Amino acid sequence: MRTFLKRLKTAVLGAPIATTSARPIAMRTRVALAVFGLGMLSTVAYAPDAMLDALRNGGLTAAMPLIATGVVLLMLLLGFAYRDNVRQRHDERADYGLVREKLGATAGLVTGASLLVDYLFTVAVSVAALAQFVGYMVPITTGEETAVGLVAIAVMTLASLRGVRTRARVLMAVAVAFLVVIAALVVFGTVNGPEIPSAAPVAQTSLWPVIIAFAGAIAAGSVMMTGIESLAASGPYHQAPQGVRAGRTLLIAVSVAAAVFFALSWLVWHFSISGWRDGPAVLQVSDEVFSSPVATWIIAIVCVSILYAAATAVFRRFAGLTSLLAADSYLPRQLAMRNDRLVYRGGVLTVAIASAVVVFGARANLQQLIHMYVIGVFTSIVLSQVAMVRLM
Repeated sequence: MRTFLKRLKTAVLGAPIATTSARPIAMRTRVALAVFGLGMLSTVAYAPDAMLDALRNGGLTAAMPLIATGVVLLMLLLGFAYRDNVRQRHDERADYGLVREKLGATAGLVTGASLLVDYLFTVAVSVAALAQFVGYMVPITTGEETAVGLVAIAVMTLASLRGVRTRARVLMAVAVAFLVVIAALVVFGTVNGPEIPSAAPVAQTSLWPVIIAFAGAIAAGSVMMTGIESLAASGPYHQAPQGVRAGRTLLIAVSVAAAVFFALSWLVWHFSISGWRDGPAVLQVSDEVFSSPVATWIIAIVCVSILYAAATAVFRRFAGLTSLLAADSYLPRQLAMRNDRLVYRGGVLTVAIASAVVVFGARANLQQLIHMYVIGVFTSIVLSQVAMVRLM
């Protein structure tokens, strides 16, 4: 019986890996962009939907380019601020280590906990968005988004427990493919789109409803900033000088993501996507631009790929952070132990179970999850910037 169980474990989780095989990785900037920048870039697949949802209730979808411009400015401001963070502190502890060192253990613990919440919701939001893309392209799965999301989490968990690491070339291919399809959308959409989009009727005329709708749209669009913590922790994986290279990677990734986000938001406005129709905004734009199921399928596959890759990477980041917190005695010591596949199994299982519970509880409702998503990351952002003021 023990032999059977051992063989079953090896078949499912893989054969043990020698500890000595773990070697430090030193990446060039272009490789690091693909490995650590996918988290922020993948957010483009659903951030315009979040803004559209906030604006449509006030009948203010015509303000989409204006709100997108505001979000882009915030992204660039935060990118320059975090570049200094990375240059000053480019170890794996990132925001958690910086805040703990400059503001004390309690503030560090709050930062660590907020990042764990952010990672948890990154997985939940990514699989919920993934389920929406699947539901749009495969109508038979409509209404089964929760099941699709849970299956996706199960696949990610198995891959993480086996210690499967996606090759950098694959990640680069996914990132380039996403940029290419968005560029194609922009070019063909500009050429073939309407000269003047028909503006949505303004339902609210008083000032306060407009202000509230704009504030909600800015907050929803700020989900674009949630991938920055992954870039902030990328310092140890860069070639020397690590701080300079990591800061450069972060700023390039933020700039590219901001440009792609604005381009897609502009397309949503250009084709008067109202937000009342079900389905991801990028696929609705594709239907308008190409009027071809094949083109829409290609874009959907690329978006699902980038969402899957970004969510899978979060499993490793969550497990790595829990190991640091466990080493500092904030979590059970077992979470700091690697298994025979050199994986922090406790952290992987924790984020898998917690994200599955969140997806199930929210019924994979993307908009509902997004509103809870930004809480964690902005707590850590505020504390890290306060710590940087103390450092400087």
